[in-house]
Amino acid sequence: MHSHIKKVLVNFNLATQISVLVYSYERDLLLSLPGKINSDSFLILTKDIVFPQNNNYRNYIFHNDSYISLIDLGIEQKKIIILGQTEFSQQSNDFNSSFPNIMLKKFQSVSNLVYYSIFFKWPSQTEPIHLSDSLLDGESYNSLDNRRLEKNFHNNYLFEKSMLKTIERGQNDKFPQALHAYMESGSPGEMNYSNALRNNKDLAIAALTIFTRAAIKGGIPAEGALSLSDNISQNIEKLTEITDIEDLILKIGMLFIERVQNTQKASTTNPVVYSVINYIYQHLNSKIKISDIAVKLNYSPNYISKIFKKETNKTITQYINDQKIQEVKSQLAYTDKTISQISEDLGFSDQGYLTRLFKKSTGVSPFFFRQEHSI
Repeated sequence: MHSHIKKVLVNFNLATQISVLVYSYERDLLLSLPGKINSDSFLILTKDIVFPQNNNYRNYIFHNDSYISLIDLGIEQKKIIILGQTEFSQQSNDFNSSFPNIMLKKFQSVSNLVYYSIFFKWPSQTEPIHLSDSLLDGESYNSLDNRRLEKNFHNNYLFEKSMLKTIERGQNDKFPQALHAYMESGSPGEMNYSNALRNNKDLAIAALTIFTRAAIKGGIPAEGALSLSDNISQNIEKLTEITDIEDLILKIGMLFIERVQNTQKASTTNPVVYSVINYIYQHLNSKIKISDIAVKLNYSPNYISKIFKKETNKTITQYINDQKIQEVKSQLAYTDKTISQISEDLGFSDQGYLTRLFKKSTGVSPFFFRQEHSI
């Protein structure tokens, strides 16, 4: 998926708390950005809907005034975006709207904005399609009832919220326990009932997307969080087996927490220092010079160096190296790039310098780190 589209969807989700799903034409779940309520119902509602094609756009209204929109990204990308959110009531077999005061016209308006942000044109206005609860009869309900009897109900939302708070706050000591409690609170859900590997990949990607949001809330610039998310997502798709889904999700979460911790150590309200940090995140994959930062921000190199050191207790060069080492860690763990390729991509003068810097920071060589942390 194009990075521009992913940024549009992440920011839309953050701003509205409306759920976002992205499917391939084969109905593999590629991206999941949950709304305020974590529920099976969104997947069930869309299960039997025929996907539009040729950049088509549709709005649906369900029997309880819940709304979803489908946007086709076209034959080149072969992906469908679904916007919307509902909550399945555990007390009764009906679906309750969970939109916070978003009525149909408002929902159509924000959906139109998403369409425009992707295609740079407004969608052709069509009347929403009304769907009765007949879509939800029979097998879908029976399947959900069976899973409930087997205690495969979705994780308690409070456990999820508690878990995400540990990422947002950079609490690496509390995250493993919070994750385990979340996993133990119920089955993490099934997104692909017929393929265990595909299901585990979907669960890992779903966890990745909510961890990305939590990390951004924790202070990581969106550029850095989304770049890390893309690297991890690509490597998840390459996996040929996943023997322990909780362990995989734990590794992903800890990597984000480490980034949050580093960001919070350098947290500042000074706009100059914040701009320096943002520039560094945007240019991690190149050689960063203090003189270039100074030109970009229209300050002298001495001024930004002095104020950065005063605010963060680190030199700009130290901070750059720290962030590059974090990026090296993620690429060692979640890509199959050689150490030489990583060194070149991140703008190091040579592989030997990267190795020395990495060992000084972590106590181990890049090769050993990859052996221990590669998924």
